[in-house]
Amino acid sequence: MRLAITGIGLVGSFGYKKKDILKHFQNAANPTKQTINTPFGKIDIPVFLAKTESLKKFTPLGKLRRVNHFSRLALLGAFLALQDAKIDIKSQSIGLILATGYGPAKTTFGFLDSLLDADIPLPSPNLFANSVHNIAATNIAIFQNIKGPVLTISQLDLSFQSALFTAQIWLKQNLVETVLIGGVDEYCETIGYCHFRLLKNLKPHINLHDLPPLGEGAAFLCLSKQNNPKWGFLEILNTKEKNYNHTLRIFSEPLPYFVKNFSSSTNKTYLKFTKFYGQMPTALAFDISLSALILKNNLKLISNSQNLTQVIVEDYQKNQWKISL
Repeated sequence: MRLAITGIGLVGSFGYKKKDILKHFQNAANPTKQTINTPFGKIDIPVFLAKTESLKKFTPLGKLRRVNHFSRLALLGAFLALQDAKIDIKSQSIGLILATGYGPAKTTFGFLDSLLDADIPLPSPNLFANSVHNIAATNIAIFQNIKGPVLTISQLDLSFQSALFTAQIWLKQNLVETVLIGGVDEYCETIGYCHFRLLKNLKPHINLHDLPPLGEGAAFLCLSKQNNPKWGFLEILNTKEKNYNHTLRIFSEPLPYFVKNFSSSTNKTYLKFTKFYGQMPTALAFDISLSALILKNNLKLISNSQNLTQVIVEDYQKNQWKISL
C-alpha cells in the first residue's frame, strides 16, 4: 500500500524551515560540545541540539509554561507538518502516532533524582506528569484538538518502524483520513553518559569523534491515501528493490550499539544522513522526511542523481521504504 505524504515537519539542529534544512546539506553545521562526567573524568562529546523558540509563532508562550523540551520538540514538528499539509482539523478525521526511543529522558531522570534527593520531601507533580512517554502525544492532541485515536510507541530503534506499520493499518481500514506520525527524541546528560559507556564496553578503543554525534529533534509526516500528494508516496517494500537505476539509497543508522556488528553493518554504496542531524533511536523518521525533501527538490547528493526518481531507505534489519514522486 502506498502512503501519500501530504505534509512534513522537521525540527533539529538544522532549524525548522525547509529552505534552511536543504542548505544544511550543502554546508553542515558543527555540533555543540556537551560535557559528561565519567569515571575517567569530564569528557566532551559532540551533540546536535535543537531549539524550539519558534513555537511562539503557533501558540502563546503562556500555554507552554509547564511543557518540557521533549513535548516542545514534538509540538513544533506536529504544527509544522499540519501547516504544510494545509489540513482543516475540524473537517477531517485525524489519528496521531508518536514514536520515541527514549521518551522525555531529561524530565524522567529529573523526576528520579527528586525521589532520591533527601532534601525534597515530595517529588514534583509537574515533573511526574511530564515524565511519562505519552505526554508529547497528549500535548499535541490537546493543542491541536485531535479527536481521533492517539498512540505512543516506544520500542527503542524500532519505534518509528512500528508506527509506520500501524499508520498503514489505520489508513487501510479507513479508521481515519489522515495519520499524523512523528519520531521524537531528546538528548540529556544521562543519555550521553550511557552512550559513552556502552560504546566503550563494545569497542574499548573506539573514538567517539569518529562516529556521528548524538542528536535530538522531531520529524513528522502527514500520511493519507491522496492521489496527488505534495511530497510523493511512501511505500513499505516486502521484498528488496532490485532496480536501483535513478535511485538514491540511504542507510538509516540508529545508535550504533543497537547493531551487534556496527563496524561492518552498512553497505558503502549507501549514504547516511546521521552526520547532518545526529544519532538517535528514531533516525528513520528523519531519513524518510529528508529523503522526501531531497527527491522533491532534486538535491544533488550523488553524481548520477540528475534524474532521481525514487529514494530507498533501508535499516540494519533490511527493512526497506521507498519514497517516490
